[in-house]
Amino acid sequence: MLSSNTELRRGHLLSPLNGFIYQFVPVAEATSPSGHHSTARLLELVIMATSPDCPDQSLRHADGNFHTGDLFYEVEPGLYTFRGRNDDWIKTENSLRCDTK
Repeated sequence: MLSSNTELRRGHLLSPLNGFIYQFVPVAEATSPSGHHSTARLLELVIMATSPDCPDQSLRHADGNFHTGDLFYEVEPGLYTFRGRNDDWIKTENSLRCDTK
């Protein structure tokens, strides 16, 4: 992801890098106990198997793609804001795992 050249009032928005094959996959969100369901879609950044920067197959999901665990909201078409991770672990290119806590 690359910081975009947007006006400061719009915050720090990110856009995918050119030349790589990424997909933003909707994350199933639970409905709160009060029954409220957010209209904002939380998306996970997935590096597709055909992308030149996709990590080794040993680090990939059963679908063949690399699920980063990084979560985003799409603020407007092609512009995203980082919303955290789906766990506390970061997997590095050489198969090491780092606990972010």
